[in-house]
Amino acid sequence: MSAARSSSNRRSRSSAWDSRPTFRPGGGCSSTRRTIWTSRHTWRSSRVSRSSSPCSRSTTSVTVCETRSIHAKAASRGADGPLGKRLPRGFYARPTLHVARDLLGKVLTLETSGSTKAARIIEVEAYLGARDPASHAYRGLTPRTAPMFGPPGRSYVYFVYGMYHCLNVVTERDGVAGAVLLRGAEPIEGFDQPAPRLLAGPGKLARGFGLEALFPATDLREAERLQDETAAARNLLRASPSSGLRGARDIRDAVRRARLGGALDPAQLVAVADTIRAAERLFADVHAYPPLAARARFTRPPADVAVEIENAIGTTGEVLDRASGRLGSLRANLRAAQARLQQRLDGLVHSPDLLRLLQDPIVTQRGGRYVVPVKAEYRAAVKGIVHDQSASGQTVFIEPLEILEANNALREAELAERLEVERILDELSRRVEKSSEDLDAMTAALAALDLILAKALYADSLQAIRPELNAEGVLDLIDARHPLLVEQGKVVGIDVQLGGDFRVLVVTGPNTGGKTVTLKTIGLLTAMAACGLAIPADRGRLPVVRRIFADIGDEQSIAQSLSTFSSHLRNVVATLAEAERGDLALLDEVGAGTDPDEGAALAMAVLETLLERGVLAAATTHYPELKAFALNTPGVRNASMEFDANTLRPTFRLRLGLPGASNAFAIAERLGLDKKVLGRADTHLGELHRSLERTLLEAERQRTELTAALEEARVSAADAAQATSGAQHEADRVRDEAQRALRRARAEADELLLQARRALRQAEEARDRAAKRNLVDEARAALAEAESVRAAASSPTPAPVTIPIAIGAPVLVDGFAEPGTLLAIDDRGTADVAAGAVRLRVPASQLRPAPDSGVKPLRSDRPVVSGSASSVPLQLDIRGARAEDALAVLDRYLNDAAVAGVGRLRVIHGKGTGALRTAIRAALSGHPLVRSHEPAGPSEGGDGATIVTL
Repeated sequence: MSAARSSSNRRSRSSAWDSRPTFRPGGGCSSTRRTIWTSRHTWRSSRVSRSSSPCSRSTTSVTVCETRSIHAKAASRGADGPLGKRLPRGFYARPTLHVARDLLGKVLTLETSGSTKAARIIEVEAYLGARDPASHAYRGLTPRTAPMFGPPGRSYVYFVYGMYHCLNVVTERDGVAGAVLLRGAEPIEGFDQPAPRLLAGPGKLARGFGLEALFPATDLREAERLQDETAAARNLLRASPSSGLRGARDIRDAVRRARLGGALDPAQLVAVADTIRAAERLFADVHAYPPLAARARFTRPPADVAVEIENAIGTTGEVLDRASGRLGSLRANLRAAQARLQQRLDGLVHSPDLLRLLQDPIVTQRGGRYVVPVKAEYRAAVKGIVHDQSASGQTVFIEPLEILEANNALREAELAERLEVERILDELSRRVEKSSEDLDAMTAALAALDLILAKALYADSLQAIRPELNAEGVLDLIDARHPLLVEQGKVVGIDVQLGGDFRVLVVTGPNTGGKTVTLKTIGLLTAMAACGLAIPADRGRLPVVRRIFADIGDEQSIAQSLSTFSSHLRNVVATLAEAERGDLALLDEVGAGTDPDEGAALAMAVLETLLERGVLAAATTHYPELKAFALNTPGVRNASMEFDANTLRPTFRLRLGLPGASNAFAIAERLGLDKKVLGRADTHLGELHRSLERTLLEAERQRTELTAALEEARVSAADAAQATSGAQHEADRVRDEAQRALRRARAEADELLLQARRALRQAEEARDRAAKRNLVDEARAALAEAESVRAAASSPTPAPVTIPIAIGAPVLVDGFAEPGTLLAIDDRGTADVAAGAVRLRVPASQLRPAPDSGVKPLRSDRPVVSGSASSVPLQLDIRGARAEDALAVLDRYLNDAAVAGVGRLRVIHGKGTGALRTAIRAALSGHPLVRSHEPAGPSEGGDGATIVTL
């Protein structure tokens, strides 16, 4: 251990809350065993120093999950002051040790819809990447450690000990591994129980902020739902490999800025539009997959916002001329002003009078104004405004008076164009603000689907399968593999069972044989299945448990006064305090680190307690007493890691049913221990131990022989099955040939019968034709006689009589049931007829006088329009009129408009007190000529006008 761990630094956890800042190397939350390192340091801050951090006025954003935004902030006016600004990304792109120190006193905030959590950072821990053996990135870049390599400022959340999530912030420049673990914070606001120690520790801090990303489900139905989502995502990616969040961005900051009334820049608006389009594509892709479609069921991407943004802003972020009519006009004026100014400048710099005074015949800009470079000695010869001079003083840049007005006009055009662009961006930002709720829901749905697709891609990369979940506490894995070992290449899978007939599994065997990996595989695959992840196994049946308790590895610490035994026992105590039926406990080397007899007795008592509570438990050990305990205790089963006595190497295969020998002597011999030492060691073994080891070796030998015999039997059975299958195939072939021959014979017989039926039908048809020939001749003669009689009896048809019809007379129109009134007839013989509410233009030849029935016509429910109107305005302005007069004018106006064939009108009544508007709309609601009416849009008068559809 490092000498820096001196007694003065051996503080308890409570020292994080002392009244003065302390510094100590060591400690930390890491799944790596820490023995030889000096580079990792822990800093703790007190309440006194919380506002004295060097960068107390800055803050940063660290996204930690799809639906939350978390920031590191600092109070700018003491403990109770308002939160400051977000730290820039450059704050984190510095050496890890510097960032760790400067994070002390910052305020970590978590912003969700409608609530904010805030806590002041008081303890951090630095991990220095490749220079730190305790760092995840110590052995280089891997898929697991890739987040630590940047970019700086991102969050890195990982799960340790099967129990805790830890929140880190990535540091160093992009491509260099480094991170700061946030170990403790002091609650400020947003916590139900603002106790000082609520966030004391990495696990408590992450839990307090709700950062349990991919936290395992504890309900069977919820776990099955998560598995359904992953399975559907795998099916989607097989059918459409390009599906995903193509073009989507994290637009939460932009939406938040718009919600606060800020204006978004073109890049942010383009990101909003691209994300909306990505959401539309992804939501369309997942529509056919119900588990995925449910994530977007209540989400509506605001496509109208995307259309407006795309119409106004180009893909490269420039505001287009078509964004508004005024912008196009302003830019045309700007280009014209530039052309005029350029033309005058070209003539000016090439004029003989000025050319000799110029340093160079060119035009340049200073302060946004066009100027010419004049030799210093001729500055008085050129009338104008001096804007600058060269470093040597030989050239002055003068704006000639001749182009002053043109320059002014250009600047005015540029200013007008810029103001119009700002107005357009602000208008688009307000559209984003109006749709902020839809955008937030859409972003959350995209993030959820992104997580599901990531789980599907990970499952495909591991060639994983969907596990069968159960609530009965049964675990049965075939060829299960630890995911991290799968990433490294070839791995030996394990077959393991737990639950059912036994609830406690005791795993024994040699060191480096795979006992600890077996425990980790059981725990990790159980958690993965509950998170909706597929598992790397050939077949898997896993329980959905409430909690997983794990005591794996050696957590001894000088700083915390923890030995191997005490560190293990602390976790065992915590497990026994809370574990109950429905939980899973994983205990590595239970009872180790103390007197073997006492340790074995404690281990048996612990396993008995867990068994009585109904807890699923798996434990590893070398104690022979535990092997005997498993043999003699119902509900407990032995298992061992296989060891090859010939090669003196473990095979990493798990064998259920028998305990295993530790094979310490064999492993020591393979590692090079002197045989004389081994001989002496053998003399110190007790006879009971030798007898047990011989029994275990004999049992292992017999098991190996039985396994070989079973394999031979399996091969023989396979050969017999193959022979039987061959005979069966031959019999099936003969039977198929006989059936094919029978089908051919039947087909031939059917063809002969068909031909006979066809010949018989032809003969019958020929007979019928001969019998009907005489009947046809008689019918023709009768028809000829009837036609001659008809021709003789017919008389000439009288010519139609044309009756003149007067204008205004009632008429009937051919093909129209309702009578009408003749309005006019033009020179081409086309008549205008008003029939009820309909106005017709028909040829005059289709008119005839309407008969006078002499009976009073029945009243019709259809509206009747009388009179005529050649031209009716499209709007009626009755502002200032009394309600009675306005209603009379409105009725005449509607009648004239209906006669003129107008379909849509605007009635302007003004806003005022609302009395005239109410009377007008009430009259329109009951008027027979009105189909519908509605308030006018903002561009047509708003609530001061009403749009009427006849």
